[in-house]
Amino acid sequence: MGVGGLNEEPDPTLKRAARIRRMYIMQERRGQGLGRALLEELREIARFGFDILTVNAGTPAAARFFEHLGLQPVDHSSITHLQTLDSLDATRPNSDLPT
Repeated sequence: MGVGGLNEEPDPTLKRAARIRRMYIMQERRGQGLGRALLEELREIARFGFDILTVNAGTPAAARFFEHLGLQPVDHSSITHLQTLDSLDATRPNSDLPT
């Protein structure tokens, strides 16, 4: 149905950054909320050791997806979108994660 992963951002200028890797949802399963759920889970995992989430969207459709879910486009040689993970706290009611 879908897959995605995280690793440490390889660009040494981005400290405490995690990169979304190989996030795909099967064509016939798109539009059902799976991508959103997967991205939310990857964000939560990243929060355990990182302050920034990055991605190289790869396609215009992927770029629109990430922008729709809060990642900001950036002008960078190896990433297309970025989000600071602390910016999520204000939008997460009843968060059980420490501040």
